Amino acid sequence: MAIINSKVLKDAIKELKSESFETSKLVNFFDYMDKKNMFDKKYEENHKKLVDKKITRMTYKQVLTELTYLYEEEKKTSGSLYKAYKEGTLLALLERLYRLNIVIIIPLVV
Repeated sequence: MAIINSKVLKDAIKELKSESFETSKLVNFFDYMDKKNMFDKKYEENHKKLVDKKITRMTYKQVLTELTYLYEEEKKTSGSLYKAYKEGTLLALLERLYRLNIVIIIPLVV
C-alpha cells in the first residue's frame, strides 16, 4: 500500500479550507496520486459498493476509490470536483485520508 506524501495532502486540505476554490494544490495532489499509481482501476465497480458508506467509516483503499471516482467524473463532467468541494465531500475525503495516512505512518516510525 502506498503512503501519500503528507505535505502534498496537507496543502490540498489547506487549499480546500481557504475562502476561494483554487485548484493548484488539488491538482498537485491528484498528479501525485497518478504518479504513484494510487488510482483505483476498478473504481466504478468499487464505488457502487460505497454509496451508503459514511466517509468517517471508510478504509484507506475506499477513500482512494472515492477520490478516483471524483477525479474521473471531473474528466467526464466538468464541475464534479467543484460540486464535491461545495458539498464538503472532497474535504471530508482528504481529511479522512490524512487521518488514515497518519495511522499507517506511525507504526512505520516506531
